[in-house]
Amino acid sequence: MAGQSHRLNQFRVAHELADALTGVVRSLAGLSCDGFNQPTDGT
Repeated sequence: MAGQSHRLNQFRVAHELADALTGVVRSLAGLSCDGFNQPTDGT
């Protein structure tokens, strides 16, 4: 059972990392596109 819990914890950490990376990529894409496209609605 300990191994299962550990795997679940790793999955949660990986999911949080993916979420953080997605947010960073989105903000970077938004910044780089500001000059070319209309600004987004504050997101």
